[in-house]
Amino acid sequence: MKLHITTFFCVFKGTKQLNSQMRAMYTIPIFFDELASIMRAVALHKIKLFLFRNLYLQKQNVVLDMLEKKQKFRIGCFPVLFLIVVCCILAYSLYSKHNEVSEEDPIIEEQSIKYFPPKLTENNDIIFEKSIRWKDFFNREQKIQFSTSQSEYFKTVAFHRNVVRNINIHQLYIELLEFDNHKLNSVLDKLCNRANNENMNAIEFAGLICSFIQEIPYVLVHELSCKEAEANDAFESEWHRKNKPCIPNVPGGVQSPYEFMHNLKGDCDTRSLLAFTLLSKVDIPCSLWISDKYGHSVLGVGLPIGQGFYKEINGVKHYAIELTSKGFGLGQISPEQQVESNWIVDWWTSKN
Repeated sequence: MKLHITTFFCVFKGTKQLNSQMRAMYTIPIFFDELASIMRAVALHKIKLFLFRNLYLQKQNVVLDMLEKKQKFRIGCFPVLFLIVVCCILAYSLYSKHNEVSEEDPIIEEQSIKYFPPKLTENNDIIFEKSIRWKDFFNREQKIQFSTSQSEYFKTVAFHRNVVRNINIHQLYIELLEFDNHKLNSVLDKLCNRANNENMNAIEFAGLICSFIQEIPYVLVHELSCKEAEANDAFESEWHRKNKPCIPNVPGGVQSPYEFMHNLKGDCDTRSLLAFTLLSKVDIPCSLWISDKYGHSVLGVGLPIGQGFYKEINGVKHYAIELTSKGFGLGQISPEQQVESNWIVDWWTSKN
């Protein structure tokens, strides 16, 4: 029995030593495996930290680059924005000045004529302001500023085109004068104010009106197209060959008084018709002369001028005056055109 216990103890002890050895054999590899796992985890962690740090730095650099570019863009845009603001301020300033028209601020200036910016009215009409400065026949400085209406101008143009059918030139003159008669009151009032301020007599006032019309540059007005007019006669052909200004396709080849005052473009009969209208409104005897021989039209003034070329109408001498050019006074026309029989008095008025 003792032997058995001893034997069991020995066997047990041997087994215990054997298990310890086996555990030692298995524990060492496990330890190294765990150590390797820990080292791998540490290395992987370091790699992740490295990559994260690099990614963070890259993102930070990108953000810094974007901020730098944005700052440069803002700095670059500042002069442009400043220039835009300045231009807007200047544009608004000019617009404000144009709405407040003054004699010192014309939009266009042609010698002695100033055209001011159009003004829109509450009735959606457009008003055109003009100023003319000239010297009368007594070498006195004169100036008037007047306006015309676009809507009234269009009404006259429409009437002009409708009335021209199946009537002669004499009847056309009458129709245009009667239609525009009241539209010229504002211009005539300005001229009358000048005459009253300087205590002008009838001859001086007639000279004021004629010299005013002479100051407006000559523009050929014809009924045909430019191409047709160029082949019509020698004067018109030469005029177009030199590329001088004209208004084509005007019914009857004459502008009405209001059309003339609106665009300030007219030739001989357009000017004569305007002068005839203005003088007759202030009761100064006058006449409208035309000549097929000369292809021309002049005005006659029935006042006692005393000298110059004239035609007698109902016992009153009407002295002719050339209105297409400056330098001609009452009783003066071109010497080549002073053959009385070549002139027909188309229309006249006498003093009431």
